[in-house]
Amino acid sequence: MLKFTLSRSGNLFRLSDCKIFQRTAPKQDWMDDVEHETERLDRIEGRLDDREDEVRDIVRKRGRALAMNIVKLIDPVFTPRKLNPDDAKVLFHPVDFIVFRGMKNGAPNRILLLDKSSPSKERLALQ
Repeated sequence: MLKFTLSRSGNLFRLSDCKIFQRTAPKQDWMDDVEHETERLDRIEGRLDDREDEVRDIVRKRGRALAMNIVKLIDPVFTPRKLNPDDAKVLFHPVDFIVFRGMKNGAPNRILLLDKSSPSKERLALQ
């Protein structure tokens, strides 16, 4: 007969696990079933954790690609030219934007002047 008791920590343990005077292996009981099921669930959880990281990376890449497509629709000035909008300052006259390329990352390495094409001869002469 198998007996269960509480340890000082309050956890269940089997007296048959002590193997003090026992010559034969104890019969499988409900606690063995619980332990096997816990181990099985731990293995499944580990596989799911590994898969979760892969899925998050895939979804992150898809989200970035989708966001870039939406930004291209909204931003016809900077995105097609692969410029960071944070590097740009608005002037509007005599040019629309001045872009200090690389300013957001530290020190600018190039200065660009951006303006929409203007049919005005005066504006072209001023630029």
